[in-house]
Amino acid sequence: MASRSDAYDFRTLLTHRILVLSNTFGKGAVRLYAQEYGVQLAEWRLLAALMTESAPDSVNDLAVALGTDKGWISRTTAALVKKGLAATVSEASDGRRFRIVLTPEGRRVYDRILPAAIARQRRLVSVLTNDELRSLNEMIDKLQRQATALTEGSSNEVEKPAQKTGRRAKPR
Repeated sequence: MASRSDAYDFRTLLTHRILVLSNTFGKGAVRLYAQEYGVQLAEWRLLAALMTESAPDSVNDLAVALGTDKGWISRTTAALVKKGLAATVSEASDGRRFRIVLTPEGRRVYDRILPAAIARQRRLVSVLTNDELRSLNEMIDKLQRQATALTEGSSNEVEKPAQKTGRRAKPR
């Protein structure tokens, strides 16, 4: 059994560091959006996704676009509908399917929050030069492609840790 001094420091994992950064930045957004605008961070993210050019408008498409699960989209949609910020519209061709659309009030809330969201983003990246920001965006895109490939089980599969015998596990 490994001692604590032999334990791997999970805080050095890139995924952990990105999660902590996201959570830290999200905490401020949670306070701002809830106190100033009456919406939760998840609701803001869905509002923003619905306002993009060629916006996805089904639970499945939104889940893909936001990199999350359909349950999160459904729960967040229900909250937006309850607040009168979104509505669901049944598909004419298939009554079981529906589109999610913003109401006029949802659009007004989006328009009120957007300047604050942009300002927060600018403050976050203000410590980076333009070149650093461009490089960071390129690296994030590259990591996203790799993470997607690994998740989908492409040929870039992660090497399995060595077995107890000391031999390396064969890649599958």
